[in-house]
Amino acid sequence: MQIPLTHISEDVYRTSADWLNHQPVDALGSFVVWSLDNILTDLALHQGGIKGSKKAIQQAPSKSQVAIFVVLAMVLRRKPDVLISLLPIIKEGSKYQGQDKLPVLLWTITQACQGDLVVGLFMWVHLLLPLVNSKSGGNPQSRDLILQLVER
Repeated sequence: MQIPLTHISEDVYRTSADWLNHQPVDALGSFVVWSLDNILTDLALHQGGIKGSKKAIQQAPSKSQVAIFVVLAMVLRRKPDVLISLLPIIKEGSKYQGQDKLPVLLWTITQACQGDLVVGLFMWVHLLLPLVNSKSGGNPQSRDLILQLVER
């Protein structure tokens, strides 16, 4: 999913970026975790993957979901090092594991790469590269997605 940050006015983007620069890393980390949890829950609902949920509903993302993606992209691009501080949570948390979560994690790392390529490569090496040889990430589609990220 591409986030069209170019559609945000320059003044709004600059003001938001300045505000983000003054926020503590732990507060931004909490926001990133909350955002990822929200996105993954919404994804599971749409895929019918949450127990007790009704049949999967095919609908466009709400404006609030789009806003979460936009602000998350801004945070990860302005303060990509926040993602490194969350590596243990993402790597060990069962809610971030699985084939269905991989596209969201790849997107998240791609956003951080746009802020700092070294952070993106660090996350790729420590989070994604081990999946290439693992049982869960060993399928050709996952391996292809993971390797495409580093090629970009």
